[in-house]
Order: sequence, then structure tokens, then C-alpha cells
Amino acid sequence: MIANKSYAFHNFCIFVTNPAPKELPYDLEAFINTQNQNYLLSANTLRSQWRDYLMGEIQDILRNTYNFYSVGKDQYIGTEFQKFMLKLDFIFNNYIRENVVNFTIRNWLEFLRRFVYPGNIPIH
Repeated sequence: MIANKSYAFHNFCIFVTNPAPKELPYDLEAFINTQNQNYLLSANTLRSQWRDYLMGEIQDILRNTYNFYSVGKDQYIGTEFQKFMLKLDFIFNNYIRENVVNFTIRNWLEFLRRFVYPGNIPIH
């Protein structure tokens, strides 16, 4: 289930890179506002639909093994649970970096290349 939910965000882009032809050319201020609004909406979507779902699933699966609601730092710092949570944090941050951020950058570059004369694009 976690893999399916994660895959749903595999090609998640946080910027608008496919404007309708009637929206072009953009007024620069309108373009900036559109991108900012889409970024905020996308960040909220990732936070609420993906992150919260994953945290709930992990808590449901591991609730009998770990106490997710311990009250003191001494019950958390240096424990196996802290190591586990750090590992999960690394995995999720890496997933976002590898998939969401890289996809967004590639998508953004392709978007910008549509407005550059083809002979001026360096080939990599």
C-alpha cells in the first residue's frame, strides 16, 4: 500500500509547465503568481496526501512495536526507535529528492527550452 501511494507521486511536478495556449504569453507578474500558488498547493498536497498517509500507515503497522507518543526526550534519544525514525526520514527525503525534485527540475527545463531557439540549446 505504501509503495502504491508513493508511486502516485513519482512524477509529481510542483510548477505549472503546461499552460494552455490561450494563457500565453504570460504577463511576468501573473506567471510568478501562478507558479507561487501552484508551489504552495503542491507542497500542501504532498504534506497532506502523501506524508500524512505514510505516517499513518507506519504508525498503524508499528504501533505494537514502538511507542510513537512517548513524552520525554530520555525515552527517545539514543533508542532503537530514534534510529528507526532517522532511517525513515532519510528514506522519505531521498525519495522526494530523487523523484519529485528531479522530475520537477527536468520538467521545468523542458518547459524553458520551448522558449529558446533550438540552435542555442547545448546538447548534453
